[in-house]
Amino acid sequence: MLYNYWIANLDAQMTAAVSDSDRVRALCRQHIAFEHIHPFPDGNGRVGRALMVYSCFLADLTPIVIPVERRKEYINYLNTGNLNGFLAFAAELQAEERKRIEAFS
Repeated sequence: MLYNYWIANLDAQMTAAVSDSDRVRALCRQHIAFEHIHPFPDGNGRVGRALMVYSCFLADLTPIVIPVERRKEYINYLNTGNLNGFLAFAAELQAEERKRIEAFS
């Protein structure tokens, strides 16, 4: 099953990552892959985004939270498989999330 391969691949990439940027790259690459394998009949987007946030927490990274008002941009990166664009998008979202977190500190 592709899902099992996806999990093993994510684990291998996260284990091999030596920097936070490597970890973010692995998460973004695997998020695009997850959305393309579409393992469930429904809810793939929600599950994929939840897995990305959860994986960020496990890796001690600022979460990548996709705001609804940027959904079209997000979907475009997924549909085109534009990893570099998605990485830049993720970096922006992480910066925004850091500001939100700091506001609560």
